[in-house]
Amino acid sequence: MTVAAALALVGRGLVVFPIDATTKAPLTRHGCKDATRDERQVIEYWRRHPAAGIGVATGKPSGVVVIDVDPCSGGEDGFSDLASRLGAPGVSVRVTTPRGGWHTWYRAPSVPVPCSAGKLAPGVDIRGDGGYVVAPPTTRPDGSGWRWAGRSPLAELQDEWIEALTAVTDRVESPATARARALDRHALRRHSRGTPPRGHVLPGRPPLRASRPRRVSRRAPPA
Repeated sequence: MTVAAALALVGRGLVVFPIDATTKAPLTRHGCKDATRDERQVIEYWRRHPAAGIGVATGKPSGVVVIDVDPCSGGEDGFSDLASRLGAPGVSVRVTTPRGGWHTWYRAPSVPVPCSAGKLAPGVDIRGDGGYVVAPPTTRPDGSGWRWAGRSPLAELQDEWIEALTAVTDRVESPATARARALDRHALRRHSRGTPPRGHVLPGRPPLRASRPRRVSRRAPPA
């Protein structure tokens, strides 16, 4: 049944890989980097691990970003605080978790969204580029598991949420990466105000390329 569910998710454009249903640990060598939408590979994964749960790689690979709320860590209050500051996010695909929490899936924006744990608010994690979530009908040995809640379509996040999500990360970034992420957020704000972001190409016009200065050789001429 699990392989059929994994193939159904692939049919929706998601990339999947097998995980341990109890520990949520990947069962592939490279973790979520091994996620695929190749049906033959999916069938092979579950032939090797017939009792595996389903992991879905988040961010650009699947085109989804997930807000993970854990009430056991103060997630309900943390999420309510975020909603009061940023506005309530739209109704979207939702999954209930074994700990009484929930995952809300949204369409990934055009800018990269990093993963973070408790950085936006206590008990609120973000799963974006480089991360993954557990998908239904993954079930633990005790019978608890991840279940779909409702039939809402995949929605988009408001600009305020996207800006907040892109501003935090668990990773130590290089100055160059941090600057690039800041430029992405700046472009998003300009776009939301109706101003084309830098690098925007007008229809029918090729992008402009900056010319590189010619390097002048300082070596002495041959004798």
